[in-house]
Formats: sequence, C-alpha cells, structure tokens
Amino acid sequence: MSTTSDAAEAAKAAASSGFDAIKGGVIESIKEYLPVIIALVTKFGYLGAFGAACYFAYKTALNYWIEAKPNEWLLIIRNGELKKCSIGLCTWLMPGDQHVTFPSLLNKVNFSAN
Repeated sequence: MSTTSDAAEAAKAAASSGFDAIKGGVIESIKEYLPVIIALVTKFGYLGAFGAACYFAYKTALNYWIEAKPNEWLLIIRNGELKKCSIGLCTWLMPGDQHVTFPSLLNKVNFSAN
C-alpha cells in the first residue's frame, strides 16, 4: 500500500510543480509587456470615452433638427417673433424655439404663441 500512496504523492508533486512552472513563466512574460498593456488599455479607454461623448452629442443634436413634409408649412417662433417660415422647411432649432407645422392647403391660419 505504501507504493501506491508514494506513487500518488509523486504524481501530485509532478503535477503541481509543472503547473507552477507554467504559471511562473506566464507571469514573467506578462511583466515584460506590462507597460505596453497599460498604455494600450489607457489609449483605448480615452478612445472609448471620446466615442461615447461623440455619440451623446449626436443624439442630442438630433433633438434640434426639424423637417416639414413637402406639403406642410413650418413656422419657427423665437421669443414670440416669427424667425423662419416656409413650405417643406428643414432647419435646426435653437433651445427654447417653438415650431408649428400645418398643411399648406389651408388658406387662413390663426394661431397664438405664449
């Protein structure tokens, strides 16, 4: 019975020492490239943050773009004054602007703005 337990202990020692050798080799190779890995992660982090900021700016800008259909009037009102009006107008709105669309088939339109 002692030969079986000795063989098992020898197999355990061989397996653990082999794993430790592999583990030690991987750690040593990572140590050599650690500054390069840190630099790449940092640059990709900045690139990701820049991409997220551009995406947020794009989504925000879409809220200020308005288009009227080719058969609709579009009125842009700023501070109670009419700034732009046209049929089928496509334009950017400023924050606080109000816009009104209505069909161009109407002959008379009454509206009021606050």
